[in-house]
Amino acid sequence: MPLPHPTHLVRTFTDVHGVPPHSYLTGRRVELVRRLLLAGQRPADAAVAAGFFDQAHLTRHFRRYLGVSPARYLGGPVTGIRRAGRR
Repeated sequence: MPLPHPTHLVRTFTDVHGVPPHSYLTGRRVELVRRLLLAGQRPADAAVAAGFFDQAHLTRHFRRYLGVSPARYLGGPVTGIRRAGRR
C-alpha cells in the first residue's frame, strides 16, 4: 500500500487540529516553556529545553502566542513602553 503524499498529511492534520503541524508544534513548545518558567527555570534554559534555538527565538514565539514576553509573563519589569503624555 503506497504512503499518502506529505501534502495530504499536512492538510488532514490542519483539518483535524485547526492549525498546520509546525504551528501546532511551536504552540506545544511555548506551552512547555510557560510551565518551565512557572516552575522557576530561567528563560534561556527553558528555551533550550523546549527546542528553541535561543532565548530570542523563544521570545519571538512566546510573544506571538501569549501576547507578552517571557519576562513580562513572570511579572518582570516593563521596558520599552511609552506612557501617554510623557516624552
